[in-house]
Amino acid sequence: MEYLQGIHVVDTILWLDAPRRADLCYLSSARLSRPVPHGKVLVSEPTARLAARFLSDGQTLICPFGQRFSLGGLDLTPFPSGHLLGAGQLLVRRGQSSLAYTGRFDLRQGRAREAGRVLACDVLIAHAELDLDLPGQAEEEARLAAWLAEALSSRAQPILFCDPLGMAQELIQLCGQLQLRCRVHRSIYSFCKKYKELGFDLGAARLFSSGPSPGEVCIMPAHLADSQTLRRLERPRPALVDSRPATAKLAGLERFALSCDADRRGLQQYAEESGAGRIYLVGPAASRAAEALRRQGHRAWALLPPQQIDLPLLAS
Repeated sequence: MEYLQGIHVVDTILWLDAPRRADLCYLSSARLSRPVPHGKVLVSEPTARLAARFLSDGQTLICPFGQRFSLGGLDLTPFPSGHLLGAGQLLVRRGQSSLAYTGRFDLRQGRAREAGRVLACDVLIAHAELDLDLPGQAEEEARLAAWLAEALSSRAQPILFCDPLGMAQELIQLCGQLQLRCRVHRSIYSFCKKYKELGFDLGAARLFSSGPSPGEVCIMPAHLADSQTLRRLERPRPALVDSRPATAKLAGLERFALSCDADRRGLQQYAEESGAGRIYLVGPAASRAAEALRRQGHRAWALLPPQQIDLPLLAS
């Protein structure tokens, strides 16, 4: 592989989650913010459905999980990454060598996503999103359940701020298990409808329009934390469900460290169990995670965009 404004499999047309235009690019998840520039994209069917507004007709090539296929001299097999519904990782074989690209991944069991798994490989390219060890998932969910129960018993209105794709669906499933009803933002509601079309019913999540009924939990995108509509709710009780550093407007909220991304331990587990002789990391925690893996004896490096050096203006 080589890193040229994105990850490229050498001597092929295949790129991996590349920000630049490519003739053919593998997209690991539907977590997109703008139309992709590529000629063709390899995606799972759920990713194609969830990211439909960013993909043009005839652009997508659907790759079912576990189905092996050939591309020139490559053998490719996509597998679930565990990050969110339809999110995938790709095993690339050429001759006797193998490369695994994880995208954003999580090896823990989720409620609204396929389970991720470790792929045995010679070379590993993994996404390092978090530079911390998360608390136990069961313990953090129990803490959230207790917080919701206390808020509702005191007739407050609980509001959970989170990512609208991935974590929101996990929280809807958790609330369903707790026998709690949900009101969700229209962006979350739209994703939930697509989940149902894909055979993954999230239950009775209702659209937030005129406001919640007594006893309902509001689930909202984190960017709406300063929304005037939510401030006008009677006795609002907000909380942030995220493991990444909070922005200034979210810093003072009650916080629950739940995530759809692998933490430090998850990345270390993947590195150990994959048997990879070389490890390359991308993502916000790539540099620190690569250093930690090197201390454990792994050959690990961070793949980072080149940085422009600021030069002072010289007086003529």
